[in-house]
Order: sequence, then C-alpha cells, then structure tokens
Amino acid sequence: MSSELFWADQEAERVISKRDDKDSYVCAAGITPSGPKHIGNFREIITVDLIVRALKEKGKSVRFIYSWDSYDRFRKVPAEVPGNKRSLMKEEIGKPVCDVVDPWGCHESWAEHWMTRLEQEVAQTGIKPEYMRQHEFYRDCVYADAIKKALNKIDEIKRVLNKYRSKPLSDKWQPIFLYCEKCLKDSTRITGYDGDYGLAYECDCGYSDAIDFREKGLVKLKWRVDWPMRWAYHGVDFEPAGKEHMVEGSSRTTGVEIVKEVFGEQPPYGFMYGLIGRKGGAGKMSASKGNVVFVSDALEVYLPEVLRYLFVGNRPTADFTISFDEDVLKIYDDFYRCEAAYYDKAEGLSDKRAANLKRIYELSNLDPPGSMPLQLSFRTAALIAQTADKKKWVNRVKKLEKVSEGDEPRVKSLLERAAKWVGDYAPEKYRLVVNETVPSLKIDSKVKKALRALGDYLLKEKPSLDSLNKKVFELAKSVGVKKFFKAAYQVILSKSQGPKLAPFIISAGRKRVGGLLKSV
Repeated sequence: MSSELFWADQEAERVISKRDDKDSYVCAAGITPSGPKHIGNFREIITVDLIVRALKEKGKSVRFIYSWDSYDRFRKVPAEVPGNKRSLMKEEIGKPVCDVVDPWGCHESWAEHWMTRLEQEVAQTGIKPEYMRQHEFYRDCVYADAIKKALNKIDEIKRVLNKYRSKPLSDKWQPIFLYCEKCLKDSTRITGYDGDYGLAYECDCGYSDAIDFREKGLVKLKWRVDWPMRWAYHGVDFEPAGKEHMVEGSSRTTGVEIVKEVFGEQPPYGFMYGLIGRKGGAGKMSASKGNVVFVSDALEVYLPEVLRYLFVGNRPTADFTISFDEDVLKIYDDFYRCEAAYYDKAEGLSDKRAANLKRIYELSNLDPPGSMPLQLSFRTAALIAQTADKKKWVNRVKKLEKVSEGDEPRVKSLLERAAKWVGDYAPEKYRLVVNETVPSLKIDSKVKKALRALGDYLLKEKPSLDSLNKKVFELAKSVGVKKFFKAAYQVILSKSQGPKLAPFIISAGRKRVGGLLKSV
C-alpha cells in the first residue's frame, strides 16, 4: 500500500485486502438513540462515509448501513428532559427506547425524536446512509434463527465473555432481554426454553406467558451478542468504533470471537476513531451530562463543506476539538487555501502537498463548481453581518467583491453563519456597533478637519474600494496615520482600533459613516 495515498484511500485498500477483493462491500455504523447525538457521534458517520466514497471510486458497489439500536432499553433520564417531565420519564425506564414517550410531544417516541434530528443534520452534510431501525427487525422476528443459535450456544458465549471478566457470569445469565408484552419493560425472568423457538417468562408486573419468538418479537440479544450477530447477518466488511468498544476486553474483542464461534462468520475490519471535544470544554462530551455540541450547532457557524473539511483533514484516529472562537477565522482561511489548491490557484505548494489538499477538497465539497467560487473572508462576512441591514448584505459584498450569480448562494450562507458567530461566539474585539452620534472626544483640530473632509467625500462621492482606500491614506498621511485612524475608530465605533477602514466604511454604509465623520 502506497504511503502517498490519502488516509481514506489507504483505509479503503485495507478493507479490500482484509475482506478479500470482491465486487461489493458493506460498511456499517450505529448507535442507540437513547438521547441527544452529538458531533462526536457524527465522527463515526463521516469516517464511514469517506471510506465508502473511496471504495466506490475504486469501482466497488458499497452499502453504507447505519443501525439505530432502537430496541435497546431506556436506562436513565438525560439532562435534556424538562424538569416537569422527569418523573414521567423515570416511569419509562426499562422499556425499549422505541416505545418511550417523547416528552416534547413532537415525535411518536423518544427514539424517533433523536433519530429524526440526527438524520436531518447528517443530510445537510451530503451523507446518505441506509438507516436501519433495529426494533423493526426484532419485532418482525427477522433475527429469530440467530436468537435460537445464541440460546443454544450459551456456554460458548459465556466462555468468551468470562475470559475478560473479573467475576464469571452466573448460571442464570441469558444472552437475551425479553420485553413483557403487557408492561413493555424488560423486568422479566426466563422460566423455560424448549431448545427451539419457545420461551416462557414471568414479569415483575405479574404477567407471565409462553411465546414462540418467530411469531412475537419480544426478544432482543444483549449488546455483546447482538453486535457480532448483526455483523454476520448483514455481512459487514468494515465498522469502526470508539475507544469504549475497541480496548482489550471490550465488545469488539468479544465480538470478534463470538461472530466466529457462535455465528460462523469472520469479523469486519475496523479501527478506533478519536474523540471530538469542544475547545474550552472539559472532558468527553456526554449527552447525559448535557455538555454536547450538535451537528446543527456546528452548521450554524460552518458551511457544510467546511465542517466536512474539519473531519476529512484530520486522520480519524486523532483527537481534535471543534472551535467556535477566533479559530473559526483561520479555519475558513485554511479551507480557502485547500480550495485554491483544488483549482490550481494556490502558490508555493509542493506537488505532494497540492495533491493532498486537492484530495481533501474532493471529499469535503461534494459538488464543486466548474471554476473557483468567490472566497469571501469570514472576517469580512462578520463585518457586513453586524453593520448592515440583512436585506443589504449581498449588495454590500458586491461593493467589495465581484459576485457572480453562481456565487450568491454561498455568499448568503456564509453571511448567515457569520451573523450567528458574531452574535453567539465571537470574542469582544470582533463585535462592532456603529455609533448613532459622535461621542464626546478630544481630537486634534487638524485630525478633525481631515475626518470631516473624509465625511464630506463619502457624502458627495460613490467611490470604489480602491479609490476610497487611496483617499483614506491620503488624509491620514496629512495629519499622522496613527492619530487619524485612532480618531476615526473612536468616532465610528468608540474603539481605539478596528477593521480595515475602507472596507469597513463600505460594509457599514458610506452615507452612514460619512454623516458621523462630517459631524465631528
């Protein structure tokens, strides 16, 4: 395998080499919809998506299946649940998450609430997995034969699991959960198994019954058996996982043995992906603790292709943080450099570096235009978004840049994100409020005269950016550059410094600024 290949292409080749060179592959990911799904969960999805794309580019047919483990039990009430609903939700503990009520009342279940949200967020990034709601498979009795196999090979399963336990499993341990048909909870005990498809059970609610699990989908395999079973059933060739599933003795370790010994198949290739944090945040993101960043949060600041770029440009095994502070400016600049390399517009790059950036861009922007689009700096977008009326945003950009019809959608999206960033995340130095009237200031008489001259010029002329820039520096040099600019920013913003003055004046409005300066 060539070390020159991009990481996604390297991993695609590993899938092919470890799972035999064949025409079609199945790549998988998944999670329990037990609560909010955050940007860290998205890492698994986009990692698989990138390798799927690399496999397809090699001429392979690929299924990307995403399993919602929606038949898992509801274990605890997450922090997001409103206070007046928490007692209600405590009563739901023990039910499968697909049957737990949505406390907000906007979806048919707790699981559907979070599944729908993440699916909608993921779609905005251009990723389209084949979603599988596992409660549908279990309730339709699709896995009945696999359940029978697990029940009849319980000794083999326990032997594998006990190898990695400090205390052996009890004689009463079973590889399944059985949900009560009456109360829907898993507070049941198996009282009999006929060795085939018949199970008898009793529940703490007082109900008891005997079922054929080919006909009643009340049985679910426990996680360490369920995961390898689904590898076998769906023929999974590749599935990565987080640290909690990949360390020695974890569910990946036992799953590799169980899929071979119990279900007679080979395990998929997989690797451990790194953690995603939020810059300034402490520790791992946790839905139960309420310290999460949603994909939609990131998309409020980052264009979809820029969000993809953050993940594409970092090897999946490396930890990294999502930034919402001043770093956002640099991230957009870095993305633009990557974009310029794709269109052969970047200078000073080695052939190797240029090729790497081109590949990153290909996997970041899934629908690149035929020629390089306008690269409006995020700093400029933030300037316009907070100093001009929203209806005038694009027109203000057009006074600074050449904007084609094809550029307008991205320009508008960027301005929306810049406005969000300024309003919610930007450091104070990037927040600008244009004064309505001239504040009380002590300004040298010569500087005052120069400021008034600039104000008069702005009210009478409609200069281009270049012409305005020349006029600004002409007046500044006549009275002292530092004195002039300090006074100008104090008059306009009540600050001693600010953004480049000429672009700022155009962004804020020529007449608006001209009127202030004229009144000095």
